[in-house]
Amino acid sequence: MCSLCLRLKMVDSSLDQKFAKAVKVVQSSEGDSKISNSDKLLMYSLFKQATIGECNIKQPSMMKVVERAKYSAWKAHGKMTKDEAKQKFVDEFNKRQPQAKL
Repeated sequence: MCSLCLRLKMVDSSLDQKFAKAVKVVQSSEGDSKISNSDKLLMYSLFKQATIGECNIKQPSMMKVVERAKYSAWKAHGKMTKDEAKQKFVDEFNKRQPQAKL
């Protein structure tokens, strides 16, 4: 394997580890009232983009307000790659939880 490929693989591994740690913290603080709904929505949409990729579901009915908000937030990321979404998730997490030390 070329040295550049090896370095890229190490970067991916590091990002995956940081992402997994941030996800664990976010999921464990699900009932945390200090996190705003808009922050929760952003983190949810980045998580979906990072784990699934582009939004691949049908737009929910206007009557399903929460599901529609989640759909719209995820859809807004467009063609962002999974790695870009993971990095943005980690960056946003670090802004909101600087003491977590990823």
